[in-house]
Amino acid sequence: MKNKPNVLYHYTSMSTLYKLLDNLKYTPPMDAEENSIDNYSLEFRASNISFVNDPTEREFYFNGIVEAMRKYEQKMNLRMDKSLYFFRNVRIFQGIFGDGYTISFSENEDSLTMWRGYGANGCGVAIGFDREKLETMDSGKLAQVKYMDSRELVSFFPDEFLQGIHDEIIVDTKRNVLPSPKMINRVKGDMEFVKDRSYADEKEWKFLIQTPDINVDFYEKNGLIIPYYKIQIPLSAINTIIIGPCANSELSLKSLGMLMSKKLTGIPGVDIVQWVIKIAKSKVPYINL
Repeated sequence: MKNKPNVLYHYTSMSTLYKLLDNLKYTPPMDAEENSIDNYSLEFRASNISFVNDPTEREFYFNGIVEAMRKYEQKMNLRMDKSLYFFRNVRIFQGIFGDGYTISFSENEDSLTMWRGYGANGCGVAIGFDREKLETMDSGKLAQVKYMDSRELVSFFPDEFLQGIHDEIIVDTKRNVLPSPKMINRVKGDMEFVKDRSYADEKEWKFLIQTPDINVDFYEKNGLIIPYYKIQIPLSAINTIIIGPCANSELSLKSLGMLMSKKLTGIPGVDIVQWVIKIAKSKVPYINL
């Protein structure tokens, strides 16, 4: 098995980085604890999965299950109506699962693909986070995305998984599937962590949060009201900040260093010099024309 990366990168705009640093969140220590960098965090907006770059992710996943069930039924000489019922009720299943909220990271350290797609076309930044610290956050689940084409996805589901779904499908008199809690848990396992192989170059990891709608906030963009969930990532999880290849790197180095010095001065255990050293320039030769 491939070793897990030590650092995961979140590509974003310089404006977003500025807002994150300018609005550091502070959680007072418990009575017996001393104030430290662990009391400070960055507040991110986790995106609703229906509003991400590939809104068909769930459809891709469920279509794979339906085709895998159909082939399994043929192989095992089972009644083939259950895969059909499952297919007809896919939208009901999606409604039951609700909408998750995600923050995306990439294994790619300084990638032209990522700069173009997510780093303000090279004018943004890539914030590197310590993977192990992200994994210890109890507000959600961090996992690596699996990339497959349609044929690979059908083969991805083992016979035991498919037999379990087939056995747990109950159809009412109106031919609607009555999803049991066991079936729901079985189906949702990898649902948010499987994507079409077309996106494989992104080498994505997702931090997934499930939360009721009452906890959600909204913002408007291009005439669309978009839901998001506020999630705090410890400031201490930052490993590095890479300035994009099209940003004014020298001035950005200076201004980011000044901003971090202002925001972090006085926090116990923080070495300002070491934090400024974390800022680096992209080595990608790219000009945004």
